[in-house]
Amino acid sequence: MPSTAKKLSPTTKWLRDAKWGLFTHYMVHMPSGPIPDDMTGDIWNDKVNSFQVDKLADQLTALKVPYFFITIGQGGNYYCSPNATYERLFGNSNRKLTDRDLVKELGVELKSRGIKLCVYLPAVGSRESLQIQNQWQQVITEWSVRWGDSVHAWWIDGFINTDKTVQKAYADAYRAGNPETLVSFNPGTPVGINR
Repeated sequence: MPSTAKKLSPTTKWLRDAKWGLFTHYMVHMPSGPIPDDMTGDIWNDKVNSFQVDKLADQLTALKVPYFFITIGQGGNYYCSPNATYERLFGNSNRKLTDRDLVKELGVELKSRGIKLCVYLPAVGSRESLQIQNQWQQVITEWSVRWGDSVHAWWIDGFINTDKTVQKAYADAYRAGNPETLVSFNPGTPVGINR
């Protein structure tokens, strides 16, 4: 009897085989909540600098977690990684982009333990001009190239642009540092549906 199971790409097979993983929204505020009025770039940097990568990696290892997602940023343009391209194109972030590259450190540590690092980023530029979209793709490319093959997947939330050319341009930016990385565009809630 022939198999009717679809053969998976080696690029996606690891995710299916993993069966589960952990996802952390690491941000300046509670998910779906407001940014605290007293939040500053200095406070955000202090928070990110206090993150104990080795302790998290110990916990993930003890749980035998196959993959781990962390947010690069969401809301208020606060990100847990520096990006010179962002600063050049969009101006001084006032330390909303941290001095410490938490994603890079996590990638190195988790890779050494056989845990795949994945990242979450909300969509930017889906409704903006082509110029803004191109600039944001340059920002993404800097991160992707710096992190290389330590990032195995990108979850892009709220990506509503259905133009295949635009989707490819973004996917190419996400894959600039690792052509095998998975890219998922989540369109979010359909238009007309209230949460």
